[in-house]
Amino acid sequence: MSYKVKHVTIEEEDTNEIRIKKYKDAIKKYPDESSYYLSRLIIIHITNGEMKKSFKAAKGIEKFYSKKTNLTLEEQKILEDAKYIIEDKSDDEDYDDESLDNLINDYESDPDYENMERLGDRYFDLGQYDKAEEYYFMLLSTDVPWNVDTYDKCMTRLFKRAGKKKNIKKDIYNKAIGHYEEELKKQPDIPERHKILSDLVTVYYNLGNETRANELDKECDALIHDALKDIKKYNLFLWNNANQFNNGDKKELSSLIFEKFIPINEKTWTAEQILNHRKNIADSFMEGNSFPKAIEHYLIVLDAIPNSEGALLGLGTCYFLMGKKDIAKPYLESYVEHYDAKDPRTYSSLAICYLEDKEYDNALEYFLDAAELDNGKEAGYQAAMYNIIGGIYWKNLKDAPNSFKYYRLSMEANPAENVIGDTNLNVLNMSFKPQGMELAQKFWADYPNNKEIIAPPPSLTEEEIKNLPYHFSNIKKSGDPGYEDYIEKMEEDFIEELNSNPSIVEYLNKKYVPASARKFKRHYAEHKARIIQGGEYYSNIKADNAIGNAYNAKEAFELILQKKLFNKQILWRAGNINVPEIEFSGDFDVWRERLVSCPFLDLVTIEELELLKRFMMEDFYSGEPKYWLHSWQDYTNFMEEDEDGEKVYMPEWYNYYDSNLGTGALLSLPDVRGPKEKFYHDLWAKDHYGRLREQQKQHIADGTPRQVFVMPPTRFFAHLEEGPIDEFISKFENDYIRQLQKGWMELKSTTIEDYPEETVNEAIETLKKANEPITLRSDMIWYEAIYLAARNLRNKQTIIDLDAVFEEYLMKKSLPEGIDMSDETTESRKEVIQALLDRRNSYAEEIMKGRELNGESRDFSFLN
Repeated sequence: MSYKVKHVTIEEEDTNEIRIKKYKDAIKKYPDESSYYLSRLIIIHITNGEMKKSFKAAKGIEKFYSKKTNLTLEEQKILEDAKYIIEDKSDDEDYDDESLDNLINDYESDPDYENMERLGDRYFDLGQYDKAEEYYFMLLSTDVPWNVDTYDKCMTRLFKRAGKKKNIKKDIYNKAIGHYEEELKKQPDIPERHKILSDLVTVYYNLGNETRANELDKECDALIHDALKDIKKYNLFLWNNANQFNNGDKKELSSLIFEKFIPINEKTWTAEQILNHRKNIADSFMEGNSFPKAIEHYLIVLDAIPNSEGALLGLGTCYFLMGKKDIAKPYLESYVEHYDAKDPRTYSSLAICYLEDKEYDNALEYFLDAAELDNGKEAGYQAAMYNIIGGIYWKNLKDAPNSFKYYRLSMEANPAENVIGDTNLNVLNMSFKPQGMELAQKFWADYPNNKEIIAPPPSLTEEEIKNLPYHFSNIKKSGDPGYEDYIEKMEEDFIEELNSNPSIVEYLNKKYVPASARKFKRHYAEHKARIIQGGEYYSNIKADNAIGNAYNAKEAFELILQKKLFNKQILWRAGNINVPEIEFSGDFDVWRERLVSCPFLDLVTIEELELLKRFMMEDFYSGEPKYWLHSWQDYTNFMEEDEDGEKVYMPEWYNYYDSNLGTGALLSLPDVRGPKEKFYHDLWAKDHYGRLREQQKQHIADGTPRQVFVMPPTRFFAHLEEGPIDEFISKFENDYIRQLQKGWMELKSTTIEDYPEETVNEAIETLKKANEPITLRSDMIWYEAIYLAARNLRNKQTIIDLDAVFEEYLMKKSLPEGIDMSDETTESRKEVIQALLDRRNSYAEEIMKGRELNGESRDFSFLN
């Protein structure tokens, strides 16, 4: 049987030592609720006859409540019990003596984590720093999950007191790494090795070396799988880790362990205990996004307990999250029929099932139930529910009055920015209909631009932006002395800013588990430093009008150079020309990022420039390839033909250029050199992947455990996702950082094809700033006409600036040979070029390996 004390699950078979460890772990993880865990520690210590420890726990409760008012009845009871323990101590027992001799005696009789830290602190207060460091260093060997962080905190304080200011973190963690690597050399058994590796994971995360931390974390998981082969030997080790994983971010691994205990304990556990155990396992599998495994256990529970609350809700949730709403629906229906939902998402999930089946009345009922159950507890959730209800009334039921009623409720319920955007777009759409026109005008009168709904992040003037210490005009350049240390200091300062902002701390604590919040802050600081280094490249009109317009014009001008480079590639592949700067086809991908300095391109003509200007005002204009995965030199995909012989992936600009300048005949030239490269690359691939298959077969034969893919758990920060970064910047950053992020995202985005709401809203904002009459096309859908008018307005300014870009280009081309013609390359662009060079070199090496396998020389002579 098990029971819960707040977040801690206590099993009937847990020893007092295990319970003490669980409560101490919880005190660190949930400090706001530490009094509850301290009260349980008092009981255990009294049971063990450890009166001094019970006194220390009682003093901890007294300190916890010393500055707190308006205690609940339960909290008053906890405090009264603690005071009774404090007052009841014998007069001849000095439990609270913090003298050095007493602390030494405490440590010698009980060399635990707390006594190490207390003794180190006493030596620190006495100025005996060597002795303090000696005891702080001992903390690394203790079996508590926060030992590394405490060692870091204590040593940082010690170094600063001793006058050390440089390389503090490096020196602290170098010693920690040395300690743990020495311990690993002793080849301890699985439990001890797992503990050492777990501590090293924390060390490397704190150092910001996530790659190494993740590698070691995989080793930790592999040790767990090794231990599962002998569950009787490692019974306690696995059970403790399963509990720890369940309270942390490895729900699926926790469940895989607990699952193994069912057959072992089925003779000693009652049927109720086994079912409760299965229910907990299923919950953890679900939280770890391992839905099929969760469903397997929920079905067993439901079969034994018809209408089980946990099983019905779990099955409905799993199938819903798997996208199988037809299966989820009856489980959720049965759940809400028998029980009152505790989570509003239960109602909203069922509402979505009804909405998909076009059962609008039922959908409205449950969306409304979800909004009422939430009642503003989660920021933005209630507003989102009202927004959806408003949409159903308009889009599905054509009921404008009710639609506006709920859009108004949404605006009054602290909506998120995406909900505001969706509401604005829907209201704009409704304003074009007779039944919605007057209501839309009243809505906008009450909610003008909706600026009062959400307070925007700090707004800065252009002058304030330019005075920022991290504005691109104020930061060090990559070639300056101490540049790397400068960037590292910048990142550390950004992290400190995050930690010192209570609103940000609260936001991250709600959104992520502590380890993930720490990783998010590190990742965010690195991202912010990255876009700041490319500030001149990413900044747009708001940061500096002249720079923004010039950048747009330069980017447009490069379309001509990309086409000229592509035509060179066609001729080179056909064997019609040799280019000294081109060894093989991979070189074209590198030169596409170094166009202005490319020595083998013909000079751009005035005819080509005027052609580009005309193209920019065409309806089908696009300054990007058709699909995000294509680069401007993607010969293979651009030359691919469909069943009708059409080159469907060819960029519109390339087609426009060919049809106006008569270069379309080049497209009929054969690719002579490409197949030769492919022949040798295929030889390499056959050899490489063949060896990998043999290694895998050998691993299976040797019994090497398979690496199990574990889905990322909920509330665990995903480092490659852009959404969390974008959301954070929109909530907390100033104008300049928001504009850099926008520029960075625009560089990554694809051509707009379906006119999402943010695109239309941006277009409307652009048109608001126009200083000339704007005419919308009458032959287009309204949002297409708005988008096209805004795009043409922007392009007109870019076309004006193209002449200046062309003049600068001609000037640079006229300079004597050997003079650098390129602008100073930003860090972001350097990263792109370096990545392309790395990929080019890797591909070249694979071709060379293929040549070697075929008994030929390692060169590109076969292409001549």
